[in-house]
Amino acid sequence: MNPVMLKPITHLILLLLIIPVGLSAQNARFYMESDRDKIQIGETVALTATLENINSNTIAMPDFSPFKIVSGPSKSSSISIINGKKTSSIAYQYILMATEAGKIKISPASAKIGSKDIFSNDLTIEVTTGNIAAAFAEDVTGDINLRLEISSTTGYIGQQLVLDYAIYTRENIASYDFLNQPQEDGFYVLPINNVRERAQVKTIKGVPYNYQVVARQVLFPQKTGTYTIGPINIRANIPVNNGGSSFFFREYKPVTITSNTLKINIAALPEPQPENYCGAVGDTQIKANLQKGTVHVGQAIVLTVEIEGKGDPKTTIAPKMKIPEGLEAYEPSLIIDESKQINTGVLVHKKYEYIFIPKEPKIYTLNPELSYFDPEKKAYQTVSGGSFTVNVTEGDATDSKPLTLSKEGLSDINENYKVYNLEQYRWKTPLYVSSILGITLLTLGGLFYKKKKAQHVDTQRANFNKAESVAQRHLAKAAEYKSNQDFKAFYEEIASATTGYVIKKYAIPHSEASVNNIVQWLTTKGVSQELIDHYQWIHKQAELARFAGTFGDMDEVYTTASQFIAGMIA
Repeated sequence: MNPVMLKPITHLILLLLIIPVGLSAQNARFYMESDRDKIQIGETVALTATLENINSNTIAMPDFSPFKIVSGPSKSSSISIINGKKTSSIAYQYILMATEAGKIKISPASAKIGSKDIFSNDLTIEVTTGNIAAAFAEDVTGDINLRLEISSTTGYIGQQLVLDYAIYTRENIASYDFLNQPQEDGFYVLPINNVRERAQVKTIKGVPYNYQVVARQVLFPQKTGTYTIGPINIRANIPVNNGGSSFFFREYKPVTITSNTLKINIAALPEPQPENYCGAVGDTQIKANLQKGTVHVGQAIVLTVEIEGKGDPKTTIAPKMKIPEGLEAYEPSLIIDESKQINTGVLVHKKYEYIFIPKEPKIYTLNPELSYFDPEKKAYQTVSGGSFTVNVTEGDATDSKPLTLSKEGLSDINENYKVYNLEQYRWKTPLYVSSILGITLLTLGGLFYKKKKAQHVDTQRANFNKAESVAQRHLAKAAEYKSNQDFKAFYEEIASATTGYVIKKYAIPHSEASVNNIVQWLTTKGVSQELIDHYQWIHKQAELARFAGTFGDMDEVYTTASQFIAGMIA
């Protein structure tokens, strides 16, 4: 072929290799959210579908009926690069008007990435015939009012309650400042930054007011009781038109406004709690994935479980699973722990890794599920992550096998140890009888020792297989973060790969997994000084990255970590 012709072909291949595949490695997400989840007939809600770190120009929105589309879609996009990490998003917003009452479910939106379809979450918006804020606005009088409005005045420990600071006004307000904050003892408080709440007109007792939420907090009750929130005060500056104002100068009248007071009753969760309760109060979903459907005896079975919902991020935990007989289960590891602020509250996202070691060859079934408490139904609800089947087979010839005695083995014992009839030798001395009994006990003791030793080797090999499996997964993630120049995540995975391998291999408690303790363990186990030096150097680089922001040569760190683990396996 003509060398000149090869050049364009080579360039084309290189171009194809570097084209983004659509999904970024950095926390790709596709979700819908609304600025409010409760409105009344005739009011509008802003619904936004967002693609984060996803390269797709094809998006299909669901049917919004019975909502009426007032405007949209309006498209916006943003790109940010922080510490070398690129984050991009594309958002499509619709303004919808409610036309009938009820809890209305909006189906997921969809987007295409090549030939693959991906889907967002769904949304439920409650539409009422009356004024949602009426309970808080009954005493709205005059021209300017400040009101504390909460999603519910009754709740349970761990339930997400949304507290709004709202202004009702018939005057123009040039600016305002909070003079104090409410005492919120008994609650874990998360402020919602950049509240995207549009101004509305609300009619109170026949009088129209301009309504605006100026601040929002999420409260998570921590204990039972009756709590009082408020009052709070703001100082507002009201423009004054007294003839002395001009284009360059405007006079203002300062006004101090005091809010109402809220009383909130918090109850304990009902007992008994389900065994698989994950600690969440409020709608929670589960998604699970099995790494491999076929493994050998002693190899790790890896199941990942993702939890997403509106529970308290501090109390949402990994759900307990029913473990089939024949599997050795380890404590689940937390891989992802993030709380995402949405306009209507906080969305908790956690990802866990469950590891099981099979002890015998057979087919196992895993059914990951969780329970959460639904405060509206006042009952626990159970959701399933699916059912997974794992086929466990015998290992290869190098795998250890249970100790068994064949007929040939027994005949060997008969040949080596002549059996005497003690009835024929009653006249023999006690010393002779003791000798015969001693031989028998030594034989049985030897067989018992051999069996226990084989069981110990089985357990040790299972620990080694699990340690190697965990280390290789962390190294794979580190390689991915290295290519994306995600320094922090890279060093976290490297530290997890090396330290995780050692503590899994030697069954070291996590409470004793400091670098100095690990070095002592390695020395005690007779590990070479070269590998110990590698381990210390790797974690020195990780500490420099974590505390000093010095990221060093990631290629060298990755190579050294790989050599350390390979040396430990050998």
